[in-house]
Amino acid sequence: MEHCQPKISMKSPNLILSAFCLAFFCIPVLAEITEARLNEFRELLDTQRRYYGDGSEEQPYAKWVMSLNAEERAALIIIAKERRDKIDPRMVGSKDTWNGLLAYLGDEEAMKANIENWRRVGSETTLEVMFAESGQLPLYFEPELFREGDPGVIFSGDTFGMGQSFATAEFILRYLKHNQHYPQEVRDWADRTIKSRADHGDPTPMQRAVRRWYRSNEGFIRTKQYGRVKPGEELPPQPGAIKVKGPPPVPPLPIPEDRPPQPAPTPPPASPPVAALPPSIPEPESKATGNYAIYAAVAAVLAAIILFAGIRLARKKPRAP
Repeated sequence: MEHCQPKISMKSPNLILSAFCLAFFCIPVLAEITEARLNEFRELLDTQRRYYGDGSEEQPYAKWVMSLNAEERAALIIIAKERRDKIDPRMVGSKDTWNGLLAYLGDEEAMKANIENWRRVGSETTLEVMFAESGQLPLYFEPELFREGDPGVIFSGDTFGMGQSFATAEFILRYLKHNQHYPQEVRDWADRTIKSRADHGDPTPMQRAVRRWYRSNEGFIRTKQYGRVKPGEELPPQPGAIKVKGPPPVPPLPIPEDRPPQPAPTPPPASPPVAALPPSIPEPESKATGNYAIYAAVAAVLAAIILFAGIRLARKKPRAP
């Protein structure tokens, strides 16, 4: 790589310019992505291996996508755009799945395209940019966030949803939860607010909190001073969400001002412990019934003895001549 090592004389007045040329011409060569690596990207994209299973909030794309460095991301953006642009323009939803990947890789134009398609055609596409790399995303949702007249909850059969301004507020929170530009305290606040919204049921407090957060930090977001963005307000706990065991304590009766406070009544002395009883024994049915049975048995025995003695005497009696 001799061409990347120009000779620089310390006596030259253009030392700074020479150093700039060294950085400009040599660094791109060192960061060049090999053709084999680019072919690998093409094959992975063509076989629909952009995702990891069904995806999740912690890993929306395949591991190989999420582990790319800055140079590899830039190279993959070019290839992903080629794949997206080959799709029929009428298939807006299919194109926006690519826009979501491109937004994650750092293509802000793809992020804006997905938002505009969602705004224009509605049900034919979905928002795919919750994991966009850009820190500017909240600014593009200002019209929907501050839209008035939306219902908080919309029921449809066995499911329910939220009006657009409420759903937008929750979408911004889910974006903040994962975006690396914002301080961790802001990301943690977004996560807590999402969970509190689920406890509240009514999304109005969440919408109000996100609107106030946006107005307080809008200037920092527009100037990309993300480190100065602060968390929003915490949602108050709902009375119905607080579980109380047992009835609430009864407050004491008020004491009249002209009556001195009475001493608390002395509790009665505790009763001595009762000795443990022996195991219970079944009671006889009746004492009288038992006595009658004994008398009957004795009488029967005596009758048998008398009968036996009579038979013996009758046998011994001499017969008449």
